[in-house]
Amino acid sequence: VTEPVNDGDATTADEARPLDTSHVTIDEAPRSPDATGLSSRYTFDRFVPGESNRLAYACALAVAETPAFKYNPLFIYGGSGLGKTHLLQAIGHYIGTYYPHLRIRYIDAHHMVDDFTDSIRSKSMDGFRRRYRENDVLLVDDIQALIAKKETQEEFFRTFKVLHEGHKQIVLTSDRPPYELETLHERLISRFNHGMIADINPPELETRVAILKRKVEAEPG
Repeated sequence: VTEPVNDGDATTADEARPLDTSHVTIDEAPRSPDATGLSSRYTFDRFVPGESNRLAYACALAVAETPAFKYNPLFIYGGSGLGKTHLLQAIGHYIGTYYPHLRIRYIDAHHMVDDFTDSIRSKSMDGFRRRYRENDVLLVDDIQALIAKKETQEEFFRTFKVLHEGHKQIVLTSDRPPYELETLHERLISRFNHGMIADINPPELETRVAILKRKVEAEPG
């Protein structure tokens, strides 16, 4: 379990100004989310929590329930196939359902790199910046894809700064913790460390069994 990192400069939950969700009633009938790129399979209802992922699950749910209030940014890391993308997209689905006035963008960092390259080539960087900065919630999967991509890192740092200073929610996933992202710019790593860092470990036997049962139940017919 990884505890939140605070080196004295991080904004606390009490100091942060959350997104305006005052007019939303959670008990109301949920509406269909309109969050481009999210898979209908990845919701909180379909996620199996256990000892190996309990912290990440609790943090993801807290972010979904109160965007930009508790953990911002939220950084979830762990090996492949352990549920990082599931939790990331579950956040998007939940916010899109209960806070439909908020603008959400989910992107895999590999696709962000491609988008950046195409935007440079077509001289349309203004459009690129709007796509990522004009959001209330930015969900970025596999942030390690920015390693060795110096220009994309610089652009993402500026985007991160704009969103964070505007009290917008940022959630990131990676296959390793920030301190192991060795060639990522230290300014980015510092920003990641100012939020909540939660790991996901390989599931214990009980959780593996529960996951298998859930998959069987989800099979059609």
